[in-house]
Amino acid sequence: MRSRAVQLPTTRPQLLDAAGRPIVSASSSSSVTAPRGPSYPGGGHGRRFTGFPSSATGVNTALLGNLEVMRDRSRALLRSSPRIKKAVRAYRANVVGTGIKPRSQVKDRALRDQIHELFNDWQEDADAAGRTDFYGLQSLGIQTYMPSGEVFYRFRPRRPEDGFAVPLQIECLEPDFCPIWYSATAPNGNMVRAGVEFDGIGRRTAYWMYRSHPGEFGPWTLGGLMGQLDLVRVPASEVLHLYEVTRPGQIRGEPPLATVLIRAHDKEIYDDAQMMRQKIGALFAAMVSTPEENALGETDAGDGTADLTLEPGIVGKLPPGSDVTFSNPPQLGTEYAKFQREVNLDICGGIGVTYEQGTGDMTGVNYSSARVALLDFRREVTQFIFNVLVPAFCRPVWRRWMTDAVTSGALTIPGFEKNPRPFLRATWTPQGWQWVDPIKEAESAKMSVRCGFTSRDDQIVEQGDDPEELDERIAAGQKRADALGLVFDSDPRQTAPGNISGAALGADAGEAPPAEQPQGDEQAPSSSVPATAPKKKKGKVAA
Repeated sequence: MRSRAVQLPTTRPQLLDAAGRPIVSASSSSSVTAPRGPSYPGGGHGRRFTGFPSSATGVNTALLGNLEVMRDRSRALLRSSPRIKKAVRAYRANVVGTGIKPRSQVKDRALRDQIHELFNDWQEDADAAGRTDFYGLQSLGIQTYMPSGEVFYRFRPRRPEDGFAVPLQIECLEPDFCPIWYSATAPNGNMVRAGVEFDGIGRRTAYWMYRSHPGEFGPWTLGGLMGQLDLVRVPASEVLHLYEVTRPGQIRGEPPLATVLIRAHDKEIYDDAQMMRQKIGALFAAMVSTPEENALGETDAGDGTADLTLEPGIVGKLPPGSDVTFSNPPQLGTEYAKFQREVNLDICGGIGVTYEQGTGDMTGVNYSSARVALLDFRREVTQFIFNVLVPAFCRPVWRRWMTDAVTSGALTIPGFEKNPRPFLRATWTPQGWQWVDPIKEAESAKMSVRCGFTSRDDQIVEQGDDPEELDERIAAGQKRADALGLVFDSDPRQTAPGNISGAALGADAGEAPPAEQPQGDEQAPSSSVPATAPKKKKGKVAA
């Protein structure tokens, strides 16, 4: 195949603007000149950016140098500010609520029920401190995470004779146990940074921890005063480290309150000053000036000061020349409430809750605005649950618990040692959200199920329940109602047209059959109850 020579253009192509006109360069050169100033205004260095903080440091360099100070200040603010405490409680209640519960995905129904029953028995004693249960550990972890930015959990294996359903407990630890300042080379050659040990390929292999909290001093601490500051290497398989990763490579957690520390602290000082101003102004009712001493008839208190008694309805007599000036306490005015709202909006936004949740102020809230705010908030909370809490705590606990349950003999699962993966699968269900308007949202859920947009199981899970357990409760309730001869209008077997159950209603062979349904184009009664219901001889009817 013969090659063909390609003639290249000897001149540079002419650039045209949107109207097709040639672009003329400002210089004599044929190249187009660069625009004046930076391409992005945010990259400039003019007077508007004087004092603008910026840094190219890595995430750990920027965080670790100030982490302990931010953590201590966040805790102090949480202790002293009722507004911050309410916002943190609201966040914890929405993330954890009554608990994020597991559902085993084992296909064998009998084995799945056995796993759930054993886990329910174990979770009551899951806390190594003995103060709460497994779901309480979730709540305690979020309570610790909010001011500290992270929380540690440590597995505590127990002896079989200790009497637990599964010989395992979990200890919740504050991040102070793992020193930020400790960075060194471990005896095995691994690198330790901020108390976390990494192997040659960057995997976490261990955590270096104090025996006791470094902020607790006294003979009651583990190991006494001499031993509490000793560092102990704890394998990473025994530790769970919960924190939100905001930048790649981040080793420790950033406190969520870090962005609102200054604003919240200044607001507390401002509120205290306003409170004192109002208090001082309200203490003075009136000032009386008189040319004669004790002209108003005050009695001497005994210490050289005059004692003037005031009471409702008093009629006073002033001597000539006396003057009364009534106090005019300072008023906050309408601007104070606006200022408070703007500051609280920033604080609540930084913490991650809505303004209404963080302050309790429902002024001007209606169904639409509340629903829009809650939908966005719930999306953020759901993201945190399934991107942080479940991967860092719930899922590792479930896998460790299942393994220890089989190893200890509490569960007998053939084939688990050979291939445990199918038996370790589980889903996690948070507590269901309360509806803003139950009637509207229940109707919407019913329509979605009927139209096939979602399933009944999905709606049940969204409300924080287990579909299988709910069906069992419904079946048990219906069976009990049938045995007692009770008829509820919530039972479609009894109230739907044409579905009247004679056995459930206590009918015998002599009773009239249910009314027939209209055929063809005949219209059925608008009520969900049949137009002509059979008479009952026995049984109770409950609304």
